[in-house]
Amino acid sequence: MEYLLLLQLVRLATEQMKALDIPVSDRIAEVTINRRAVRRLGCCHKNRDGNFWIEVSQRVLGGDRYAVLEVLCHELLHTCPGCLNHGAQFTRYAQKLNQAYGYHISRTADTTVLESIPDAKPARYLVRCKACGKEWQRYRRTGPAAYPEHYRCPCCRGNLEVIDRGKGEEHG
Repeated sequence: MEYLLLLQLVRLATEQMKALDIPVSDRIAEVTINRRAVRRLGCCHKNRDGNFWIEVSQRVLGGDRYAVLEVLCHELLHTCPGCLNHGAQFTRYAQKLNQAYGYHISRTADTTVLESIPDAKPARYLVRCKACGKEWQRYRRTGPAAYPEHYRCPCCRGNLEVIDRGKGEEHG
């Protein structure tokens, strides 16, 4: 049942993208449910034949339909030409989807997606912009969670702070 719902939502996400003239690939060979993923909500792989397969965390499927569609759209964007990474083309297409459907597709999962997933393992670190208050969850102490002074908020360019939920300490 869970897998059939996932396939229906993949079709819907693909239709939404095509309606906006976003060139989603027709070479998606497989969509699977990853039952072990803890930190990652989804992943898009490309094999040597040029076919794609998408994995979606089982955690995501426990969330609301909107959260699942948002994750699927993010992964489907990686199948578009020039979008394997999170570069300029990926960002342009993500903004189109965000404006048309109210998604919050970005390079990493927005906390609003995580909030809709029941029994989700809480992230150890919370990175917060001191200026605008935007927040990002991190499970490992890498990048902004480790060195907030080296990073700026992508929204307002404000300074970042980190809350280590394991120790209850603030850094930055």
